[in-house]
Amino acid sequence: MGRLFSTASVIVLITALLGYKVHHAIPEDCEDFILCQIYNDLVYAFDSIADVLEVFSINRWYSFYGADYLASFGSSVSDLDVSYTTFAGVRSVVIKSKGNEESEALPPAIVFYHGGGWCIGSIDSYINVLGDMARETGYVVMSPNYRLAPQHPFPTPYEDCLNSTLEFMRRSEEFNFDPDRVVLAGDSAGGNLALSITNTLVKMNNENAEITVPVMQALVYPAVQMINFDLDSYQHDFGGSPVLSNLLIYKFYLSYIGFGDRFELASLFANNEHVDATDPEVAEKLKWINNDVIRKKHMLKEGKPTARVEHGVEITSSLQQRMKEMVFDTRISPVMEDTDILAQLPRTHVMVCGYDQLRDDGLLLVDLLEKLEVDVTLQYLPRSLHAVFTFGADLKPSYHNDQNHIYFNTIKDYVDGL
Repeated sequence: MGRLFSTASVIVLITALLGYKVHHAIPEDCEDFILCQIYNDLVYAFDSIADVLEVFSINRWYSFYGADYLASFGSSVSDLDVSYTTFAGVRSVVIKSKGNEESEALPPAIVFYHGGGWCIGSIDSYINVLGDMARETGYVVMSPNYRLAPQHPFPTPYEDCLNSTLEFMRRSEEFNFDPDRVVLAGDSAGGNLALSITNTLVKMNNENAEITVPVMQALVYPAVQMINFDLDSYQHDFGGSPVLSNLLIYKFYLSYIGFGDRFELASLFANNEHVDATDPEVAEKLKWINNDVIRKKHMLKEGKPTARVEHGVEITSSLQQRMKEMVFDTRISPVMEDTDILAQLPRTHVMVCGYDQLRDDGLLLVDLLEKLEVDVTLQYLPRSLHAVFTFGADLKPSYHNDQNHIYFNTIKDYVDGL
């Protein structure tokens, strides 16, 4: 009896400790609250396992690969024509409505880049999102399974997406879509890739008119800069926990830019010490990549005072210079592209969530494009968490599934009207 009691006590203690580590209460007014809370705790559970792997110098993202594998089950695309192929050596999926070839007019196409912090995610775990996209628009949908960091850091994910997109557009006749009506889209890191590639295609078109520029880009809570982590949405006061911890976001960035073995540098991001704020070029960018630009316009709550993270990392000029090179690379920070290029961007739609550290990235992008007189619209979900775009594809009916409908219809209404 005593041994049984002792065993039970240990189990209860471990469960309590795990619950303390894993459970993070989300804001009470969050849409689709119960399932969002479950999803939030699952993310923290996988991240806790990742922390253990990290201690033993094992790739921390292995934990999330398991989650990605589980997410690939339960797909609902049997009513669609789904094929797997390669574009520029990148495994990709192409989805279209059955009977697509019977239509007299060539349908448009959407190229969608999945999210996951450039480190996790796949076309398999996003299959329901891609299926809904093809089903609701009637367009041909292609998504590349680009290689992931840290094994394949920048520029590999970017180059995989760019090269696969270019080949897909060149093979438009084979896949039966209109190459002059292509939309680029993506969520989170995928939104970053979509904007970066649209910028690149604009520049390529300026040099070679045969390169087609997308007619639209549709970005879902995109990550667009890494120069300022002192934004209100990072120093958040949401009244609850966001899906991603700040530390997890910093580790995504570090993995992407080639510092996947230097996670101690996350403390520099937390203190905004990864770049030298006294550097004239950095200071110039910080004049407009800050909350003064958007706080009043969007009636945003000011973030909590930044809590300094103590660390023993030596901040050298060479380290900050290397970070600056990454921060100023517009393929990584696409909102920092030259304004004469950004002013040439096509119709842009941006979905932003209120309880998300990437909220202010999206709002700053919208504000800048408005000033440059780009045709841009904002779909703002004030009581939503990061990652709800994929959540909405799996939960029907729901508030977030309704928001996905709005997103798809925004694309369709615009492109069909061209």
